[in-house]
This record gives sequence, C-alpha cells and structure tokens, in this order.
Amino acid sequence: MKHFIFSFLLMCLGFHTGFSQKAIVRISDNNMASLQDAQLKKALTGLGLRFDYPIALDVSLSEEQYETINGLDTREVFNANLNVQYTDLITGKILDSKDYQLMGSAKNKRVLYKGLSQAVRKKKKQIQKDVTTILEDKEPLGCDQVVAAMNENRQLGQYQKALQLSSYAPDACTQVTPLRQQIYADYQARNCTAHLVKVKAFMAVDDYRGASREIVKVDPESDCSDDLLVLVTELDEKVQSEKDKTLEAYIEYVKSENRSESAFRSRLIEILIRE
Repeated sequence: MKHFIFSFLLMCLGFHTGFSQKAIVRISDNNMASLQDAQLKKALTGLGLRFDYPIALDVSLSEEQYETINGLDTREVFNANLNVQYTDLITGKILDSKDYQLMGSAKNKRVLYKGLSQAVRKKKKQIQKDVTTILEDKEPLGCDQVVAAMNENRQLGQYQKALQLSSYAPDACTQVTPLRQQIYADYQARNCTAHLVKVKAFMAVDDYRGASREIVKVDPESDCSDDLLVLVTELDEKVQSEKDKTLEAYIEYVKSENRSESAFRSRLIEILIRE
C-alpha cells in the first residue's frame, strides 16, 4: 500500500527534478467578473509551459468589455487584457511585461472559466515565444548557484520561493534534496497551524473542495499532526463520495502506520512549489 501511494502521487502531481520546470504562476490582480483567482491560475498552468530558468508569471487580468447576447443561444461575451510580468526568481527583477488581448464567450457566468481557458490557450505560442526571447541570454543555473539562492531565501523566511528554486537544480546536484527537506521542515514549523485554521474555515461553510486543497499542504510529521488527524478524519467522512485522487491518497497516507516520510514529503513539497 505504501508503494502504491507513492507511485500514485508521482503520477498525480507530475513530480520533476532538474531542468525545464513547469511555469510558476502568481495572480497579482483579477477583476474579471465571476472568475476566481484559482480558475485563472488553472487556465494558465494548464498551458503546460516549461522553462529552463527560474522565472514566475505575475498575472493581472483586466476586464475591458463584458456583455450578455440574448437569442436562441444566450452567450456571455468578454474582452479582457491579460498582463504578464516575467519575474526573475533569483534576483526578483522584472525581466519584461507583456499584454495579451483575450476574447471569448461562455454559455453563462458559471462556466466563464471554460471560455477564458480557450482564449488563453490561443495565446500559448505567443507566450512561449516571448519567454524564449526574454531568456535568450540566460544560462541554466549551476548547482552552487541554486544552493546559494535557496539558503538566502531560507534565511529571509521565504521558504516557498526557496523550494521553487530547488526545482531548477541539475539532477547531479546532491545537496539539493536534503536542503529541500530542511527548508520544508522550517516551512511546516511556521505555517502548519495557519493551514489548519484555513481548513476549519472552509469546512465551517461546507466548502470541502477548499478544505481539501488546503489540508494537503500540511505534513503529517509536523507539530500539527494531532490536530491534522482529527480534521482528516472529519473531512474524510464529509467527502466520501467526492474525494479527488490526491486527497484520497493523502488521507490514506496520514492514517497509515507505515509511512515513507521522505518519499511523501517530496510530493507535498511539489504542491507548495506550484502554489
């Protein structure tokens, strides 16, 4: 069972090390009607963009026009501007800023995400081309550079950024794996209680999907393990018929008496990196 959980999460979370990592997307501003930040982020991460150098896409979405067109097939039509600032994760400097015009439609506001996803997909080639141009003078990072950047951000308490940078280390960089574990332990010591507070808040309003997304950020080996077990048991009872595969594997792992701590921690670290 332990091997199954480990193998399953590898497939579910798409764990990678070394060069060419999935784009890190951060939502700076979103004023699109009826569109959640998580939906916007999903639309962009769903493009499957991969970069050889650590940059983040800091995204702002501005609604320029929105109207309902009535007829036999009523449609919600939108015109929006997507601004992307390409930020160097090593220096924190903005490398460039680009605007992309998005146009699309959806049957109603509740499925606006689908129309936006289609509009974003049409910009994939342009975004990838722009990134290639922006990074043409950037060389992939060496092991010492990655380790130094990770330690610097660890000292600043920027644990998530330190973990994100770890993904860009060469596969032969043996220092990174133990350092990731140390930084992750620091992150849990500082943040596990805050995550559980959010889980309780989501569950108080019956938002079990939100609770599910939040609870998997807590390491069962952290100082919050006792409170975590109580909440996992409660959440398990509430979402018996609605558990996604990641949550199901996580709950099974938390309740297991035979844990492979280091293997599972790698999966949890990946969740934080993509956050």
